[in-house]
Amino acid sequence: MIKRLAELIFAKDKRPSLALVRRSALLTLVLLCIYAAVSLYYLTALQSAMTQVSEVHNRKVELIHRMSNVVQARSLQLYSAAFKNDPWFRDERFMEFRAVAVEFIDLRDRLIALGLEPREQALLDDALDIIRITAPLQEDIMQRILGGEEGPELWSAIVDQDLPLEMALLNIFQRLAQTVQDNAYAAQLDSEASYHTALRVIAVVTLLIIISVLAGALRVLVRLRSIENSLNEEKELAIGTLNNIADGVIVTDSQGFILSMNRAAGHMTGLAPERALGESIDEVYRLSRPSGDPCMPPGVFATLLSGVATRAHRYQTLEDRQGVLHYVEETVSPIFDENDQRVRVSFIFRDVSADLAHMEQMTWDAQHDHLTGALNRRAFEVELQRACLDTRQGRACTLIYLDLDDFKHLNDTHGHHAGDAFLVALVRTMSSCIRRHDSLARLGGDEFAILLNDCDLNNAQQIVDNLARSISELTFTFEGRALKGAGASIGVHAITSRDTDPETVMRRVDEACYVAKRRGKNQVCIVA
Repeated sequence: MIKRLAELIFAKDKRPSLALVRRSALLTLVLLCIYAAVSLYYLTALQSAMTQVSEVHNRKVELIHRMSNVVQARSLQLYSAAFKNDPWFRDERFMEFRAVAVEFIDLRDRLIALGLEPREQALLDDALDIIRITAPLQEDIMQRILGGEEGPELWSAIVDQDLPLEMALLNIFQRLAQTVQDNAYAAQLDSEASYHTALRVIAVVTLLIIISVLAGALRVLVRLRSIENSLNEEKELAIGTLNNIADGVIVTDSQGFILSMNRAAGHMTGLAPERALGESIDEVYRLSRPSGDPCMPPGVFATLLSGVATRAHRYQTLEDRQGVLHYVEETVSPIFDENDQRVRVSFIFRDVSADLAHMEQMTWDAQHDHLTGALNRRAFEVELQRACLDTRQGRACTLIYLDLDDFKHLNDTHGHHAGDAFLVALVRTMSSCIRRHDSLARLGGDEFAILLNDCDLNNAQQIVDNLARSISELTFTFEGRALKGAGASIGVHAITSRDTDPETVMRRVDEACYVAKRRGKNQVCIVA
């Protein structure tokens, strides 16, 4: 084919003008094909390079933000463990505290694998240098918290040593993310410059080959239309994706007026997205604290975010236009331009009502007996520990221990289901005999305990008498029959400052219950 084309170009013709036209046309066609092929290949390569650079930098920024979030999460686990003196809660924080460290290492390795510019590597090294200090420091603080240490020395380690380092570390991550974005912007400018250079070369070539200019212009227009269509499709895909995610997203301008809102946000606020455009964020996105108290309006809260605090998380209650409350987890992120001027603010919030309800149910299940609804042994031991501490401050507390009489006979005679029905009725009866702020627990199969808070023996006597009488008179219904319940031997002990720990208190009240049982059924023994 190439040989035939060469013959057509260089073959002699009796009509020189026609031959020249033919040769010019064929040569122009060849040049046009070469020009079109080179131009198309070059533009495609540039577009591919721009896309690849953008994807790499986007992955870098995502990994950096996730590393920053991991650092914040690790610190929050540490600080929350320090604030709440609950061994169970602290153990959970400790497990999460350890887990995020593994995640951070994975994120770091993935970031390094993407390849870093010298300035980016230097900032990452600075961050890792600080982490080599904060990691053992936080580990030491967490071990001290788990060991039960409290006081100014612990808080000094948190506030004076760890917190400044964490703030410096977050600042470095922010600078690192900004550096990556700056490098991405520079790479984009270089790619765009190369793109424009290619267009200029094409323009020069089109001036030399007029027919090629027309053909090339047509091809460029077709290519640009294809790119535009692709961009429009990607835009529609992005909008569709945004409208189909479960998180609510609202974007405002620097003055707090809504620029865009997805469907999830419209559902949670009770206002259609198209009607929310141009409205004030404070009028559409109405928040309050989970306790019901008013909180800082979203627009005001967003204006306070600057410098290191370019993102903030908080839990709030969102009230929609119909008055329905949604518990939401909110992330507020100001968006700055190249001059560090706030131009946008994004509010991303997720409905966590179901999660909170599930957590509350799990917490309740972990602290209560599933049959009767009374506190279980573990939860009651916590209450008893608190009571021992309260008595050292002069508060009076009384402990009642009940051991059922003939409960086995009831089970053997009427079956275990009847026994379960009796236990439920018994707890309901005992609950009616005590006060709202007292604690009732099922310690075992037929063993119960009641903690009377702010109650000395004199005041407890009436409650104990009423309790013993109500239990002895208790009847319950099972399978349509009224059955007599089992009685109870009751031991009563007034908790004093001499009772240093719950084990001592339980031993003394158990001894009192044992004395009552030796006296016969339905007896009460009170010891000071």
